[in-house]
Amino acid sequence: MLYDIFSITKKTCSSLGIHCPDSLSLYDSITGDPYAEKSKLLEMDFEIDEDNSLSHDIIITFLPYTVTVPTFTWEGPSTYEMSVNNPKPKIWYNKSYFQKPPVK
Repeated sequence: MLYDIFSITKKTCSSLGIHCPDSLSLYDSITGDPYAEKSKLLEMDFEIDEDNSLSHDIIITFLPYTVTVPTFTWEGPSTYEMSVNNPKPKIWYNKSYFQKPPVK
């Protein structure tokens, strides 16, 4: 289901200049270790629910969109991908999620 949501969203928004990482990168970033470098994909914050009270093991509070923003420095012009989420994107995990391997 996540794949379908991200795939349709990416296709729809790309014509508006709004980007979304590919579904595999998103899946790996969200279901993997939040301390890993790949979790920095969208500069997400993460929280662990010690009481395991979330209705699902993982809950995201954002849409994974970015826009290409120009930047100018002494090295010359370049671009970077900026998240369009405000406040900062957050992922919540049940603590028990880390006690079992993710299901692919």
